Amino acid sequence: MQASILKNYLYNLSYQLLLIFAPLITLPVASRALGPTNLGIYEYTFAVSQYFVIFATVGLNLYSQRAIARARGNSSASAKIFWELVVARLALVGLALLPFVGVTLSSPTYRLYYAILLINIIAAGCDISWLYQGREDFRTVLIRGGLVKLLSIALIVAFVRTPDDLAIYFLFQIAPLLIGNVLLWILLRPLPKGGRVSLRSVLGHIRAQLPLAITQFLITFYTILPRLLIKTLFPLDTEAEVAYFGVADRVVRMTMTLITAIGLVMLSRSATLFQLGHHEQLRDGIYRSVRFAQYGCLPLACLLAASAPSLVPWFLGPGYAPVAPTIAVLSPIIVLVGLSNAIGTQFMIATGMERQFTVAIVLGAACGLGAALVAIPRLGSVGGAVSVLCAEIAVTAAQCVAVRKQLSLRRALRPSALYAPAAALGGVATWGLGFLAQPSLWLTCVQAVAGGVLYLAILRAARDEMLMLSIERLRGVLR
Repeated sequence: MQASILKNYLYNLSYQLLLIFAPLITLPVASRALGPTNLGIYEYTFAVSQYFVIFATVGLNLYSQRAIARARGNSSASAKIFWELVVARLALVGLALLPFVGVTLSSPTYRLYYAILLINIIAAGCDISWLYQGREDFRTVLIRGGLVKLLSIALIVAFVRTPDDLAIYFLFQIAPLLIGNVLLWILLRPLPKGGRVSLRSVLGHIRAQLPLAITQFLITFYTILPRLLIKTLFPLDTEAEVAYFGVADRVVRMTMTLITAIGLVMLSRSATLFQLGHHEQLRDGIYRSVRFAQYGCLPLACLLAASAPSLVPWFLGPGYAPVAPTIAVLSPIIVLVGLSNAIGTQFMIATGMERQFTVAIVLGAACGLGAALVAIPRLGSVGGAVSVLCAEIAVTAAQCVAVRKQLSLRRALRPSALYAPAAALGGVATWGLGFLAQPSLWLTCVQAVAGGVLYLAILRAARDEMLMLSIERLRGVLR
């Protein structure tokens, strides 16, 4: 990686590590204090609110980051685009708030929790992290994110103690988001000066981001939908079953951030390279990202699936046994999302292939919905995991087909011939160690170290290029 890309990646990785660190503290606290049923209520109602957030902002997030990246070097144009995007964001948030207020008033069982989740939609309207990301200023985003997460951790640990504290848990998960987004405005001083904002320009941005908005809505549709369908279709203890899926999904996705942190960093750089016509340099960067994803995602997926039975009992406490098989089924999405992050986010979106990107997501959403309707009534949380896995397989396959003329898939995926068997052997060793003792933190650590060391030893024996580069970088840092 170039020095600036590496620096931004490390900034973003630091923030992503904090996102991992936070659930490592708050999730065990919440699982023990609230219990599966209350945690399932949080997972379900938060999932409902996320659909409104996505309608209002998610398409604009990627679109805005790319628009700011393409306008770099022209301060007046960048400032004008910034204010147009802010107005567009506020308009969409206003449209989303109205029906969500209706949902809140029409749901007496969950009314209090939906009322707190209104803050989530308002916070999304205030978010300008896309401006900093488009400028490749990940340091500021890290500062904001760090303060928000530390505040949330401290409040949850201090005040969430019993099942009666569910509303407090909601508040301390959501309110710091609003505080953090307001902080980004404070750090922006002086505000950009971009002239008059016209209604035509605002509407133009809203129309232009629609393909991305539809795409991001569909991505969230098939990742969040299992929470809603489990509540609707599964005949047993539905809130608890929602919690089993939700917790497993959070564990897998917080693991995945170790690898996918590079996506947002590379999106701005890829958009700039494409705008300047440096297509060969762009392709080389994508090949490196795909290789890096395989190098890191394959062992993470295998080690997590293999260690899940010994991880869940001590991490979440009693009553969460169904989470372990759900994690095992979900773990392959670490690899699939790593690949689609490089091919889809870093290449297809950056190079204007939104239509093909959207087709891939539509196909994935359709496969996920079909699998969910079949699997969830029979398998509950595990069925939800099956539906997400089917969706991610379809998305990644369709993206590979879409870019087959621009990228050499053989070149991109060739490293898996080494990484996949090495990761599988590490996973087998991890799984075998799980039978030697009762589940505990120490057993999980031993499993992770043993599996990881075996994986790296195989790569070292093969003199893998990515591992050799990592060793050289580490030596340089230690010197």
